[in-house]
Amino acid sequence: MSETAPQRQIVQIECGWNPVRVLSERGAVDMAARNARSPAVLVIGGHSRRSEFGEAANHRKRLVVPSSRWNSVLALAAELRRLRPGSVVAVGGGSVLDAAKVACGLAGLPDEPALGDLVNGTIPLRRTIELWQIPTTAGTGSEVTKWSSIWTEDGRKVSVEADALYADVAVLDPALTASMDARLTAATGLDALGHAVESIWSRNHRPETDRLACHALGLIARHLPDAVSGPTARHRTGMSSAALHAGLALSWCRSTAPHALSYPFTGVLGIEHGLAVGLMLLAVLEPTERIAPQRVELAANALRISGSSGSRGIAAFVKDIFSRAGLTARLGGFGVTPEFVDQTVAAAAAQPRFANHPDGLDMDEVRGALLRLV
Repeated sequence: MSETAPQRQIVQIECGWNPVRVLSERGAVDMAARNARSPAVLVIGGHSRRSEFGEAANHRKRLVVPSSRWNSVLALAAELRRLRPGSVVAVGGGSVLDAAKVACGLAGLPDEPALGDLVNGTIPLRRTIELWQIPTTAGTGSEVTKWSSIWTEDGRKVSVEADALYADVAVLDPALTASMDARLTAATGLDALGHAVESIWSRNHRPETDRLACHALGLIARHLPDAVSGPTARHRTGMSSAALHAGLALSWCRSTAPHALSYPFTGVLGIEHGLAVGLMLLAVLEPTERIAPQRVELAANALRISGSSGSRGIAAFVKDIFSRAGLTARLGGFGVTPEFVDQTVAAAAAQPRFANHPDGLDMDEVRGALLRLV
């Protein structure tokens, strides 16, 4: 049965701290290319397909950003400086969106700063280019946050934060996520799950973010399992909405220990970010339940967990997603060694994201849980 293309919708979400205008429309890339400030430039990833672009988009200048590594971001910023576009329409997964946000902010600066100066805020970004963000995955929430994850050339992940990184417009088109295979659907979905759960127990949580995160978890419970094992348009739409709501919650609350722990597993070992976050959740859930039981219970209830403790129920849900994607939920299956776990835990406490976690997290207990997953 054919589906009727919906009319353009302005997504009305109570989120006073977040300035991004969110739209939902089929044919998002073409619509953005027609409506963005002229001249518009498309920024895409290396694996983007021409079929994702409509007629108007195909007549726009396209720039390819291969990754969110610092050198790639600098090269994109230099090209934007040369072209002087009125707008950038970024289309892709989280890495593409993150790279485009920072590059647009760099393009407004007279000189290239050191990455460390951006991370510590010594040199503020300045964006004069209108920015549209269109995600092709359902998980990162980058389209509605004011930070970007940038990879250094030696494999370290750092976070750049600035109000200039908020997009002007984010456009959701769940049809663009239809090409994701089971593994990518699981990885991005677990990233959204992590955003929602971590927002709930973050020290920065507030009633508004609880509502957003709980709504996201309800959608994830309803749609992620089938989105991995037998996706339909309804499941893709549900997960796109879940990623948006989780991203909006995270845009205030910030990520916590699971994200902080995950970065070396991605940067050094190449484990997909969302899968690494899911594995870290398995290690952090029970220790966090001991120090913030009501917060974990709230997350479990939103995820429709019943019949077991909150942490065990959420862990069982995470493991089921790995299984549906044909993946192991054990670190050893991804090449992780006990020595790597020791190094990661020893270094992770210095990550700024740890400051957002509830006080009292027992890192020896986390280390033991990670070692049991090897």
